[in-house]
Amino acid sequence: MKTITVRFFCSVLICIFLLTSCGPLPPPGTALTPQEREEAQKACIAKYTTLGAIGGAAVGLLLGGKKTKLEGALIGAAAGGALAFAIAYGKCLATFSDLNSYPVAGYQETVQRIGYTSAQGYVTKIEDFYIDPTGVAPGGKVKLNAVYYVMAPEGNMEAKVTEIRTVSFYDASERQWKELGSVPQEITSALGSRRAEGSFDMPKDVPEGLYRITLTIEANGKKDSVTKELTVKRGLAMGPTNIGNITENTHAFHQQGGKAIINAKVSKKPSTITIVSKTLSLRAEPTTKSQIIATLNQGEIYEVLNRTAISGDIWFRIRLDNGVEGWVSGNNVKLVE
Repeated sequence: MKTITVRFFCSVLICIFLLTSCGPLPPPGTALTPQEREEAQKACIAKYTTLGAIGGAAVGLLLGGKKTKLEGALIGAAAGGALAFAIAYGKCLATFSDLNSYPVAGYQETVQRIGYTSAQGYVTKIEDFYIDPTGVAPGGKVKLNAVYYVMAPEGNMEAKVTEIRTVSFYDASERQWKELGSVPQEITSALGSRRAEGSFDMPKDVPEGLYRITLTIEANGKKDSVTKELTVKRGLAMGPTNIGNITENTHAFHQQGGKAIINAKVSKKPSTITIVSKTLSLRAEPTTKSQIIATLNQGEIYEVLNRTAISGDIWFRIRLDNGVEGWVSGNNVKLVE
C-alpha cells in the first residue's frame, strides 16, 4: 500500500511539473487586446488553481485512512482549489495588472521644483500615489496613478528604473498580511519626474476582504514605496468613480510664480480629438523619440484619456478600439471639449 501511495504522489509531482512548465504566458508589458488579456487571465488562473487542487488531493490521500483515502482526496482537492484562488491571482498578477509611465518634467525643471542639489547624491522619491476606487466589488477594476522622480548628480544622463506593483491580502484567520504577488518592470529613463498610470482587474471569484496595493520605485540603489489599502466586497463600485473623465484626478505640471508645482485636476466631461494630418503616429510615451505603436488616419476621432505638456508641446493619451493606449502630438489634432 505504501508503494502505491508513493507512486501516486510521484505521479502528482510529475503532473505539477508538466502544468508548470507548459503554456508560457505573455511576458509582463506585452500589449494585449481585451480578448487576449481575458484569455491569458483564464489560462493562468486555471493553471494555478489546478495545481492547488492536485496538491490538496495529494495531501488528502496521503493523510487519509485506508477507508477514507478517496474521500480525503476529494475533500483535499476542493479545499486546495478554493484556497489556491487568491494565491493564483497573485501568481497571475501580470495578466490582471498593467503599468505605464512617461516623463512629465526634465532634470532642470525637477531641480527647480524640488530644490535638488548634487550634494544629495542619488534620490528616488514617490511624490504621490493613489488608487480609484478604494473599495471595489469582485470583478471590478482599480485605477492607479503616481508621480515620482529619479535624480542624480550632474553628469548622469539616465538611470535604469524598476517599477514594482505588489498586491497583499489580509488573512483574518492568522491576523497577518500575506503578499500574493509582485510584478516588476524595468525601464531606462532620463533623470527627472515621471508619471505612472495603471490598473488592477479584480477577478469575480477573488476573496472578499482587505487588500494592499504597493508601488515601489528602485533606481541607482535607492528605492521608495507607498502602500494604499483596498476593500473588496460585493455591492461596492465596479470601477473608478470618475470613469470617462479626461484626467481621472491625474496630476499635471503647471507654472506658478516661476516654480513648477503639481496640481490635481478633474474634468467633468470627456474631450475628443480628431486627426487632421494625413497620418499620425501613436507613441508609447509623449515624445517623438518614443516607440511608434500604431499609425492613425485623417478624420479618425478618439476620446481623450489624459493630456500632458512636455517642453511646451501638448500630448494626448487615447485608446484604440483594440484596447491599446498611447500618446499623440497635439500639433496634428483638433481638440473638442
